[in-house]
Amino acid sequence: MHFKKLIIVVVLLTLISLLGNIPIDYVRNSPADEEKAWSNTEEERLTVLRKLSEDLHHTYEGFTVGMNSNHEVVIQIEGDQEYVNSLEREMNTIVKKAIHSSAFQNYSVVVKRIDPSYITDEVKNIHNELSLLSSSLLEGLKEEFDVIGDINIDDQQLIIIQTSLEKSKDDAHKLARTIEDAAKIILASAPDSSLSPENPFEIKVIDSKNEILN
Repeated sequence: MHFKKLIIVVVLLTLISLLGNIPIDYVRNSPADEEKAWSNTEEERLTVLRKLSEDLHHTYEGFTVGMNSNHEVVIQIEGDQEYVNSLEREMNTIVKKAIHSSAFQNYSVVVKRIDPSYITDEVKNIHNELSLLSSSLLEGLKEEFDVIGDINIDDQQLIIIQTSLEKSKDDAHKLARTIEDAAKIILASAPDSSLSPENPFEIKVIDSKNEILN
């Protein structure tokens, strides 16, 4: 689903919160084992959030979805409180189904109204610029690669490039890194804007089953 049609804000968990989800056995393991455990948790989180966003956007618009360090899936909805209340039960059911049998199955679900003060002109401008950036990436990458699907960008931190690649194929990881490099070149040539964060975008290339390849 194209970014222009969606406003998907994926809230990145901090390293501390991620480590909080790792069993104590991992903490006593080697740094390599800890890195693998962190990577697996991060990959599953991205997969769950992407599926959840897609499921919700089949029916709803004007909301954000993410996870926080309090072990909550938080959905914020545009509209008055009565409207939010009318959707709470339905959205709760969709979320519970999406996180079932995942590492996040015990997360609680919080459905609340978006604070109107959050939707400032600055926020609107950022969303517009993210949309333009997504379009530029999509156009540029599709000219070079025939495996590119949709591209989702969160608030200045993470770019998720969906592809039709299969992780089991020998060249999948190599091609994913090539796609990542191409995306970096496109980003470097993008016009200066308010989207110039102190830290560069993190780019994740995922396969047809939402598994991270790079």
